[in-house]
Amino acid sequence: MAIYFMLFPIIGIIYLLTNNQIFSSRRMFVFLSFAFLGTFAASRASTVGTDTMTYETIFANTGDVFSKKSPAFSVFSTIVKLISTDPHAITAANALLIAFLFGLFIYRLPANPLYTTFFFISLNFYLPSFNIARQYIALGLVLNGFLYLMDKKYVRYLMLTFIGVGFHATALLGLIYLGVSWIKWNKFWIALLTISAVICSLSYDEFSNTIVDLIPGFDIYSDATNVSSLNQSSQGSGLIIFFNIFLLVVLIAYIYFKFATKSPFTRLQRNVATLYFIGSGVSVLLGNVILLQRGLMYFTIFGIYIFADLPVVTENLFTNRKVGRITVFALLFGLTLIQFTYQLARNNGDIIPYLLN
Repeated sequence: MAIYFMLFPIIGIIYLLTNNQIFSSRRMFVFLSFAFLGTFAASRASTVGTDTMTYETIFANTGDVFSKKSPAFSVFSTIVKLISTDPHAITAANALLIAFLFGLFIYRLPANPLYTTFFFISLNFYLPSFNIARQYIALGLVLNGFLYLMDKKYVRYLMLTFIGVGFHATALLGLIYLGVSWIKWNKFWIALLTISAVICSLSYDEFSNTIVDLIPGFDIYSDATNVSSLNQSSQGSGLIIFFNIFLLVVLIAYIYFKFATKSPFTRLQRNVATLYFIGSGVSVLLGNVILLQRGLMYFTIFGIYIFADLPVVTENLFTNRKVGRITVFALLFGLTLIQFTYQLARNNGDIIPYLLN
């Protein structure tokens, strides 16, 4: 378990080496950090991660099992097999591709890359990539498409979104980004979004069958006669409930301080806050539903930006801005480490112990 906490000091050292009085490079920091994270994930044993052995077995035995529901992943697997037929090759390839996509996303985000990288890990987005590789590749593609959407490059956004669908059907949720970006948010739309989120959450049981039918592959979370098993938690219902509330409180604090400090809301910030609100709001009501946990990542992932930007927004409240910024970051990071520790203690995803191949 301790090895996962070593990720933070190693990344911190990389930051010190790539951002100092002699040499400063955002690009080099992100490249080295995610090269390290990708290599770390790629080097794990086949027993580390619930789905790792499944991917390797399928890769070794056939290349057509994903051809219908995940054609892009099938093509990707075929390319990997041309390089190596070792079953672990697909695990390494998945890990490196995920690291590249998320590294690119964080590099392109207008936020402190050290903060966003730390929160990417401590908010528990990095470790689940050891399990749901196809969805993480899809998520990485969709997130980079979102940034193109913010630049009004719609063709690139749609292209990356639909390539993501070729890896995992949940990438269709990325189309919600388009609808959110078109709305000029005011009190009416915010109230409507809040009411809709509550209604959809409370009505989940009634349309869960429909969701399973629309998203191929998610029927594995329910048996043939009882979809209510979709409502069983995969990570407990204790501390995680309070943590979901904490995520929503941070968003409220972020919006409050933006107005209190008279900081302008950029188009990116408005859309990120809206999408994050969808994810964090529904998580408070139904954060223990396995199916929704997977889908909500397309919205809660924007928390890494909200958490990273809040220290910058609040720095004007302190006499010494740098000290204030670091203090707020340390407070947020410390609180997220509680949830990070909780997930590790439960061995969520069967990632402990970590064993090098």
